[in-house]
Amino acid sequence: MAEPTAEELAEMRKIFESCDLNGDGFIDREEFHSLLQELDGDVSREECLLDFEVADTEGDGYVGFKEFIVWWTS
Repeated sequence: MAEPTAEELAEMRKIFESCDLNGDGFIDREEFHSLLQELDGDVSREECLLDFEVADTEGDGYVGFKEFIVWWTS
């Protein structure tokens, strides 16, 4: 996949920041679940945890912006 353009990165940053409800620079499991519910409407907690594990490539329990970009564009 091609590198995102500056405009695409800016849009992804806006989405990321809108999901980062506590403003700590990361998306935690609860924030991620809220995002998936907003995108899909009917997402079980189990489905969310599976998607979160895919997005959390560092395995630290949080999705940072770089991880978010990879998840969002895949």
